[in-house]
Amino acid sequence: MTVTAAQGEGADGLAQTGGELLVSAVWIALAALALGGLLLTRRRMRQQ
Repeated sequence: MTVTAAQGEGADGLAQTGGELLVSAVWIALAALALGGLLLTRRRMRQQ
């Protein structure tokens, strides 16, 4: 088995780990939590 270093663009010595997908997932999770909080608050206000 032969292993060679990446050449060209993006060959900065760091592995590509899919960090952009993780950032998107965090934003989606935060938005879902915010929406859930708003819906819960709205429901509690209607019950009063």
